[in-house]
Amino acid sequence: MTTSITRKDQLAIIGIILLTLGNFLFAAASGKIAGRVFDAETNEPLPGANVIVEGTTLGAAADTDGNYFILNVRPGKQTVTASVIGYIQLKVTDVGVQVGLTTPLDFALTPTTVEGEEVTIIASRPVIQTDVGNSRTILDGSELAALPVGSFKEVLDKQMGIQDVDARGLFMRGQRQFSISMMIDGIETRDIIDDQVYTRFNPDEIQQAEISAGGYDASMGNATAGVINLVTKEGGNRYTGTFDYRLSQPGRKHFGPSIKYWYDKYYLEGWTNDTATVQWSYTDPSGGQVWIDTTVNRWERIAHAQDKSSPYYDRPSLIQELYRYFMRDEATRYGDESDMVISGTFGGPIPFIKNTSFFTSFRREKSYYLYPGPLDHYFDQNGLIKLTTRPSKSIKVSAHFRYTEKTGLNRYDYYRSEAQTGDLGIMSPDFQSEKRFAFEGVEQVAWSGYGAWPYTCQMGIFSQYRHQYGLTFTHQLSPRTFYEVKLLADYVRTHGDQPPLRDTSLVVILTDPNDPTARVTLTGPMAQAPLGFWEVPISNVMEFVLGGSYGYVERNYARSTGLRVNLTSQVDSYNQLNLGFEYLSYEFRKREYRNTIDRMGKWLWHVRPASAALWVMDNLTFEGAVINASVRADFRIPDQWWNWRSDPYNPVWVWTGSEPGDSAGIEELYQPPIKTAIAPRLSISHPIGEAAKVYFNWGHYYKEPPFERQYIYYRRDALFFQHFGDPELPFEKAVQYEVGYEHNIANVLRLALSGYHKDVKNLLMDRISFRSYERQETEYANFYTWGPNRYMSSQGLEARIEKRQGRFLTAWFNYSVQMYSRGVYGFRAFYEDTTQAPGEFDRESLENQNLKRPTEARFNLGMDFHTPPDFGPSLLGFRPMADINLNFLLWWRQQPPETYNPGRVETPYAPRYNVRWIPHWAVNMTFNKKFRIGSRFTPVFYVEVYNLFNTKNMWRGAFNEKQAAFENYMAALDEVGGKPGERGDLAEEAIGNNPTTLLPFNGSPWFLYLNPRQIWAGIRFELN
Repeated sequence: MTTSITRKDQLAIIGIILLTLGNFLFAAASGKIAGRVFDAETNEPLPGANVIVEGTTLGAAADTDGNYFILNVRPGKQTVTASVIGYIQLKVTDVGVQVGLTTPLDFALTPTTVEGEEVTIIASRPVIQTDVGNSRTILDGSELAALPVGSFKEVLDKQMGIQDVDARGLFMRGQRQFSISMMIDGIETRDIIDDQVYTRFNPDEIQQAEISAGGYDASMGNATAGVINLVTKEGGNRYTGTFDYRLSQPGRKHFGPSIKYWYDKYYLEGWTNDTATVQWSYTDPSGGQVWIDTTVNRWERIAHAQDKSSPYYDRPSLIQELYRYFMRDEATRYGDESDMVISGTFGGPIPFIKNTSFFTSFRREKSYYLYPGPLDHYFDQNGLIKLTTRPSKSIKVSAHFRYTEKTGLNRYDYYRSEAQTGDLGIMSPDFQSEKRFAFEGVEQVAWSGYGAWPYTCQMGIFSQYRHQYGLTFTHQLSPRTFYEVKLLADYVRTHGDQPPLRDTSLVVILTDPNDPTARVTLTGPMAQAPLGFWEVPISNVMEFVLGGSYGYVERNYARSTGLRVNLTSQVDSYNQLNLGFEYLSYEFRKREYRNTIDRMGKWLWHVRPASAALWVMDNLTFEGAVINASVRADFRIPDQWWNWRSDPYNPVWVWTGSEPGDSAGIEELYQPPIKTAIAPRLSISHPIGEAAKVYFNWGHYYKEPPFERQYIYYRRDALFFQHFGDPELPFEKAVQYEVGYEHNIANVLRLALSGYHKDVKNLLMDRISFRSYERQETEYANFYTWGPNRYMSSQGLEARIEKRQGRFLTAWFNYSVQMYSRGVYGFRAFYEDTTQAPGEFDRESLENQNLKRPTEARFNLGMDFHTPPDFGPSLLGFRPMADINLNFLLWWRQQPPETYNPGRVETPYAPRYNVRWIPHWAVNMTFNKKFRIGSRFTPVFYVEVYNLFNTKNMWRGAFNEKQAAFENYMAALDEVGGKPGERGDLAEEAIGNNPTTLLPFNGSPWFLYLNPRQIWAGIRFELN
């Protein structure tokens, strides 16, 4: 449920919020240990028994029924002891505590007459977590490190309910990453400017990762897709650390020959053999002009078409020399550099400062792009400093600082309608473009849309710098109650620039190989082409546009500061109560120009909105059920904005400055009302004996619309084309139902099944227009804004079976099948002329049809073969067969269907979805060997191989059902009896049979098969 609150109610609401400070909870970063202490012989409770978490100040005394509860326990492996006079003290090691969950731990104590006697046992990890009422995946740091993948994003891609689609960003149960919340130590990693999720953390810094694609409780907000909650490590009472350095084997990141080969094949071979009949004229001896039909090749035709004063006139071989210069090795060389990742951690006690420790982490990455451009690689680095002190047994203070920096290419013409993406965009109901960030990998460059290599100058160089600060104060009032206060600050700067201009000082002289006296001198920007930027398009006599495009500049700044306070209390044996509050204030300054020549295309705004949230949760634990009931209230407190609503048809807004009020014409500002969303949530887990459980959850989830859609002001003067944001946009809303079943098979395997249904509405649609009476028939409207006119639904089944413990083998398998549908509703145009009805969205068009997509399935299989540290014979103090890990990961993805529409029949066309790309799959492998030196120092040598069998998966983004190339390819494929996306020779043979299928500027051949086998070698050092 959402409502609007007037401005005059704002102070009253804030006052109520402030009065309730000190009574609230934020997203869990700790766990709970609970159980019973009893006599092993009589099963009678042992009231007063002491239960202590070693190495901490946490502990509890058993009540009259022998029950105890210890809250605020740090995730990870813990050692817990229970003792009472007259009984043998029992110590349990390797007690696995999981973030936000309860770890059950009972103590059966044996009577004794000898004081000080102690028994130590190793805890077994619960196969089923009975207090979880949703589908949830929890991975500890060692599991993250073991997966044979190259980044944390790829780890997420291999989990149920979440995937990285063509590297365009994470999807969680059909929703884009803009709707996913990723928290690390309680700090949101999603970019506050563009809602992009940052994932390139150092895996060695992560203590535990919790992935909730199903329902999640009310402490999690501003997300409708799901929540990823990360907890980083802390320094302990001794020094520990890691150092990891790895390099990839140099090589191209696509199958097949190089770019130069394809261009040479097309321009040198194709143009030479591409003959045409043209009328050629000459002057006879009498002075008359005679026209004859002549058969020439394409080079000759272009040469003869030049002006007679041109040095290229009737010199086709000189034009070929021009081409060879542009395609020189210096400009086309790539694939000869290694990718690199270096990372490390170090932590421990701070000398001379009692009860104080530190933990640091860094990661630096350099990854080369698919082919050369204005920037040939993506660069990323991030670092963490974390300080923890305990001034008393009941107080803990933690300070957290993180710095991230990334630089790469991005395509700056990202304001395009999603309708242009066709059915490939069916999984992206959000309008927000995936182009709005630095491209990180191969697929993102391929997806960017600049298929022709010389057009790389259409790319800008994008950098982002981010500083995040957190200060957490935790006070343990009693074993059953604690409160926590967290102060947060997040600062983001983004720089976008055109690539460096071409070197105009170069002078290049080309000579006609057939006539050494015929020369042409290249100067100015043409001498450095094709790479290098120029502010206007440049073409040459080959009809070959070499680089050049509009540039752009951006200087954006954003900051958020916030306060979170919580109180958590185990009220009694059945109720754990949590109350929470959060307040965040923002500031955004956006300065962007599309064209650096005349500053055409402007995005300009400076606003200071705010948000707040309240939530209450009750976790009820009974013998036959665990119930989590919660409700959350979110408040959006907008800043002042232009009052375009008062007269949206008046076209007199003219930009003259950079702030609201610095414009000619209408300057009226107004205060938009506060928006409120109330989100109830419920989850129920019902244990079935000790070996199984069923669960159900239901909930409402809300997310703020992107700030850029609320406050943007974009103007293109030449077209009288304006976008205004709308701070009154409603919250994005999702309602999800989920049921699941988990089973413990022989205390070895865990089987988990779940099914869900999700409805999402208020997704944004581009370009809701208001057309004045004078301009309603013209191409461009007076005014555009965004509207909540999209909806989607997703349904799916998910299954996972895992063996998480084993002396020589652990393994897991997950499978999911999903179906998506989407649509639009409402009006796309409103007219000042009241005789015209508002224009509805075209429900029959391909891009806006209310579509239900056929199901898509995927699975992942992971197997970790390992040998224990004491395995095998000893040789000179080392065990050659010990500490070996051989890890395999097989992934398989059913590809989406498309509509083959021969002849491009106007829509609606039936049957829809009549072809489907063949599935993608590959196998990754990691081999590592540890060499233990002493008890604490361990060097590790390893090799990682991605796409072990060099599987050729045709990249589906190379085609789009709206392109003629797609139809050409399908027709050619029929000739050779292949299937869409067929690997290897069949697809390549089809392309060869129809050379017009894939030509430069129209889906280049090197895009067909991406990511061949890549081998990494690395060395690692561990200090434990």
